[in-house]
Amino acid sequence: MHWSGQLIRSSVEMGRLCVLAAKRVWIVHRGGGAFGGRLLKSVSMLRAGVPAAESSSVFAKIFSAFASRFGKLLAVPLVFAAVLLGASLGTPTESRAADCTLSSMTFTSVGATQTLNASSCDIFITYAGDSFWTGIHSIQGENGIDYPGEGYSNIYPYPSADTTVTTANATYKFRSNSSYSDASATDIFTVTLMSVNANAPATETLTLYSCPSYGGGATCYATRSVGITVNLNVPPAVSSLSPTSGSTAGGTSVVLTGSNFVNITAVTFGGTNATGYTVNSATQITATAPAGSAGTVNARVTSSTGGQSATAAGNQYTYVAPPTVTSISPTAGPTGGGTSVTITGTNLSGATAVSFGGTAATGFTVNSATQITATAPAGSAGTVDVRVTTAGGQSATSAADQYTYVAAPTVTAVSPTTGSTAGGTSVTITGTNLSGATAVTFGGTAATGYTVNSATQITATAPAGSAGTVDIRVTTVGGQSATSASDQFTYSALPTVTSISPTAGPTGGGTSVTISGTNFTGVTAVTFGATAATGFTFNSATSITATAPAGSAGTVDVRVTTPAGSSATSAADQYTYVSAPTVTSVSPTAGPTGGGQTVTITGTGFAAAAGTGAVKFGAATATYTINSNTQITATSPA
Repeated sequence: MHWSGQLIRSSVEMGRLCVLAAKRVWIVHRGGGAFGGRLLKSVSMLRAGVPAAESSSVFAKIFSAFASRFGKLLAVPLVFAAVLLGASLGTPTESRAADCTLSSMTFTSVGATQTLNASSCDIFITYAGDSFWTGIHSIQGENGIDYPGEGYSNIYPYPSADTTVTTANATYKFRSNSSYSDASATDIFTVTLMSVNANAPATETLTLYSCPSYGGGATCYATRSVGITVNLNVPPAVSSLSPTSGSTAGGTSVVLTGSNFVNITAVTFGGTNATGYTVNSATQITATAPAGSAGTVNARVTSSTGGQSATAAGNQYTYVAPPTVTSISPTAGPTGGGTSVTITGTNLSGATAVSFGGTAATGFTVNSATQITATAPAGSAGTVDVRVTTAGGQSATSAADQYTYVAAPTVTAVSPTTGSTAGGTSVTITGTNLSGATAVTFGGTAATGYTVNSATQITATAPAGSAGTVDIRVTTVGGQSATSASDQFTYSALPTVTSISPTAGPTGGGTSVTISGTNFTGVTAVTFGATAATGFTFNSATSITATAPAGSAGTVDVRVTTPAGSSATSAADQYTYVSAPTVTSVSPTAGPTGGGQTVTITGTGFAAAAGTGAVKFGAATATYTINSNTQITATSPA
């Protein structure tokens, strides 16, 4: 472009400057290009009272620019005209608010708000009576938020509507009523304490930065700052405890949850210092409860900056007396477990565990503060302590809580192995762990009676039972003996005698008697009255041949005995012992040799001869008739 065109264009720009110089600087700034901007910048600096050295430097740059493009003769008048124009509008002044001291902010709880009025700290520039606000540019905490330095370009005031500021100790939210290029803003902030970190100091300082701008706010002229002290007087608060109860002996580890656990100096339970504590975070503390009396107290936290937490339902801690066990019933049970045990004691409410020798009960029910019903778990033979655990701790061991696990009994032999279905057989039972037997059964039927002779022997009386083989079992607190071939007992039906032949014999014995009946198998004895047969032979289950023993004259019962017992008495088994007959006279006393003479015999014991006896004349047998026990009529033989 021809130099004259450039001159005309620059003159136009200067003309705009002359016309608009009396208006606000931000309006003036809208005109012109690079050269015009530099010129206006110089004018602004002059009007604002910028030091002469800096103004001269800028003018020197402008003059140099004009000289290089239009020549010094043209540049000098133009620049001089601009200076005269500035002078004709009056001397510009920079007016800043005096450095201010802001009131400190004190927060007594997280979430609390404070109002910060920073209006008196704003920096502004006045041109011919017109002023405009530049606003707070940034807020710096101790962890170094950037702020503008001199010559910082493209600055814009902030905070915006909401700005979060985080320091090494806390987090704040600044809500400002200001906005960019708002000359009516008052720079009033609502500041909210969002959080406080653990071990934060009692106070910290926030720095508010501002800077005057020129050229329409494009560049920071000089950074200004003011500090504000923040007091973090936030008391701690306890919202919950876990657990909420523990032993009066102390030692329970308690987690306290809440807020503002900062600069903690003490944790107390009902006024007594915790045995120890650890601040895990600003919201959690783990403390060890000290010893205390039964009852409910408040767990409270004290900080050096916020004081002591208030009492509330959420911080209540209950001291519970430890449980005691004064008796258990029963005191013994099988090693297999399953026994229902009633535990009596004190402070049993809220029981959390019941153990038998360290092994948890299969289950338990808290009936009252003085009684629990628990199911014993399986255990080894021996004695253990039954203990109850509550929030108050675990019951101490004592003789009163002892429970004995007993091994189940065993039956290794029985004698005899058979007996009558009628019962009554005395049976000796041999085995192990028979002490304290509570029952003896024959095929499920209780023995008529039994005696525990030792840990290895019992004598029991068999009850009545049906014919057949059954198991004899022994029950103790250790359980019931298992079945095996060693414990088998056979019920047998009693023998019966349906007839004997002959039915009588001499008192001297020796008569061979055939006994008929049933169930003679296994016969062990045959008796005539109470006297055992001289001998007997088992022919079959229905027949025995026995030799009558000597006996007194009279009738007795012939009985057969087997393992099942002895046959019952009846008319069918009667055998009569007969004394030898006596003859006191005969009539006539003589007769023909050919026989046929009727002879009356008088004497005693003739009745026994009926059917089995004989009347002889010498060696010859006569026919006879027994008239009575004392008289016989016989016919003499030849």
